[in-house]
Amino acid sequence: MQEVDPTVVILPKDAIFRINRDIRFAKDKTPYKTNVSAAISAGGRKDHSKPGIYFEMGAEKFGIYSGVYQPDKNQLQSIREGIASQPKEFEQVLKDRKFKKFWGEIHGEKNKRIPKEFKEDVETQPLIANKQFYVMMQFDADKILDPKLDKIVMDHYLAAKPMGDFFYEAIYR
Repeated sequence: MQEVDPTVVILPKDAIFRINRDIRFAKDKTPYKTNVSAAISAGGRKDHSKPGIYFEMGAEKFGIYSGVYQPDKNQLQSIREGIASQPKEFEQVLKDRKFKKFWGEIHGEKNKRIPKEFKEDVETQPLIANKQFYVMMQFDADKILDPKLDKIVMDHYLAAKPMGDFFYEAIYR
């Protein structure tokens, strides 16, 4: 992924989430999480505002996710301004053949009320009302054993990259 995106300059320890809490003195020794997960992006696991790819592996499922999940107020404003000022470019991202094949559509919780400067833009692009902008794909847990798992993850990453680049440009321009 570093070869494709030079902004991703992190070590594995910066991407992998821990599964255990300090259980040395606890009566309950169950793990903090029952899955393993990692966030590979310019910000790693500590900065979810920089688009990249997040995946989790567990006994029940294998999931791959991408996008901007928890933008702060200023980042959300920048994303909305980016969509409103470049509607054709954003529409190209959504209609991209690979994007539709691997992800389908952008998900996210919607605001009930949006800033008045975006009222007209919501008519043409309803995603402006979103608070989050993410894509997700979940597989059965046996997908983890697929010998082509690295290719599956990379294909999803590459299909989401134009969306991530659009959001990155909107936030950090």
